[in-house]
Amino acid sequence: MILVLSITLPIILIFYILHKTLTRAKTTLPPGPPPLPLIGNLHQLGMAADPHIYLHQLSKKYGPIIHMKLGSIPVLVIYSAKLAKQVLKSQDLAFCSRPKLLGQQKLSYNSSDLVFTPYNEDWREMKKITHIHLVSNQRIQSFCPIREEEITKILSTSGNQALNLSEVVMAASSRMVCRVAFGKRYEEGGPGMKRFYQILKGFDNLTTSFFVSDYFPALSFVDKMSGRMNSADAVCKVMDSFYQELIDEHRESRRIM
Repeated sequence: MILVLSITLPIILIFYILHKTLTRAKTTLPPGPPPLPLIGNLHQLGMAADPHIYLHQLSKKYGPIIHMKLGSIPVLVIYSAKLAKQVLKSQDLAFCSRPKLLGQQKLSYNSSDLVFTPYNEDWREMKKITHIHLVSNQRIQSFCPIREEEITKILSTSGNQALNLSEVVMAASSRMVCRVAFGKRYEEGGPGMKRFYQILKGFDNLTTSFFVSDYFPALSFVDKMSGRMNSADAVCKVMDSFYQELIDEHRESRRIM
């Protein structure tokens, strides 16, 4: 088996490199650093201490638009204000959709929310509903007493003592979100707020985690073998339980009314 692999693998790699070289020569892709077989340019970004500085150095060599590959995923890096305007404004419809990443797909129940849904008719309808019922001027103004109350509480309890502004803003923002979105206030340090922070942490970990299947779809089994898939499912179960409790409480309050 070792002998067979030692003979076949170099042949496969040679054919792969030749195929990619010929394909790249026939296309009109922007210039960029040559990718390695299979992993593309992942090794270059992974080893860069400051990716933004590394990309700036690449822009000096290859120009304001750079083509790279993260595994099997093609990537365009825009390093020009003029081109950025083309991407974000003039050609917005061609670039405004969202990639289907595993962590985001799990959090959004397979792209069923507004944040991670690809640009399509469903997304436009959800945006319309959100704008009318959640983020309209009238709706935002109705939450003004909540914001004022939370800010007043911070000012009244702080006195002349030094504060960790990051912690204070995070705590106040979390309480505001809970009161506006869930209709309930969790006390700082209480079990409800601790659970909410745990969910936020799991949400952050899941959206920023590296899943092999995002860049190498054929190697999706690696995520299962490494336990990342089980960890993602565990986070989603905690969130499901939290959402279900809120829904049950809301239904019960409507029955009482």
